[in-house]
Amino acid sequence: MTPILSIQDLSYAYAQKPVLTNVQFEMGQGDFVAVIGPNGGGKSTFIKLIMGLIQPDSGTIRLFGEPVESGRRLVGYLPQFQNVDLDYPILVEEVVLMSLLQGNWLRSIRRKDRQLAWDVLEKVGILHLKDRPLSALSGGEKQRVFLARALVNQPKLLILDEPTTSVDIQAEQSLYRLLQDLHQSLAILMVSHDLSAVSQLVNKIACLNQKMVFHQTKELTAQDLEEVYGCPVALIAHGVPHHHLESHG
Repeated sequence: MTPILSIQDLSYAYAQKPVLTNVQFEMGQGDFVAVIGPNGGGKSTFIKLIMGLIQPDSGTIRLFGEPVESGRRLVGYLPQFQNVDLDYPILVEEVVLMSLLQGNWLRSIRRKDRQLAWDVLEKVGILHLKDRPLSALSGGEKQRVFLARALVNQPKLLILDEPTTSVDIQAEQSLYRLLQDLHQSLAILMVSHDLSAVSQLVNKIACLNQKMVFHQTKELTAQDLEEVYGCPVALIAHGVPHHHLESHG
């Protein structure tokens, strides 16, 4: 079976400083994969390369067996919260409908489009907010709007870059429960710095700090993490005091 996402020998440098080096990665139908690592370890760059927002220096990326340019039509993408203008004067329903236009801004909105938008807003639990301004919503509600926008084109792979940034703990837990439900019908790739949270959701974990170690399990040992980060790392697991993985020298 063709992998949903296949990456071979991927490398990328910024201003001649290596960010990713010879990354190998693969995921298939039914996977829920977390990419964890320290700040500055290359996690967001990894996602931008998959989405075609930047181009690799070397290596290949295939989405559903196709080049990124064509395969990403089957991908829903939720970028980092802070990278979105949350005060832009637009209604919730309009945010979702914009994704359906696919850059064809001259096309009129059809009844079918509105129904698709309403269906996905209901799926993420905020249909009652469809006529509210985006700027009037809480952080957790805004994140669900952008999640609905990522889902409205019925993707087969959902990619999330630090989806709980800038939301409170209640909204974070609610979002994780929603992702568990969504995983019943699509594959998910999620970037996070908090293994203590995502280990309860995912079935596989990839550790990234310029180089990647892809674990076919979510059960990691301290040795597993130290091999990736090149220094002692406090073990993060159920029943063990939790730490965020921060940058280090």
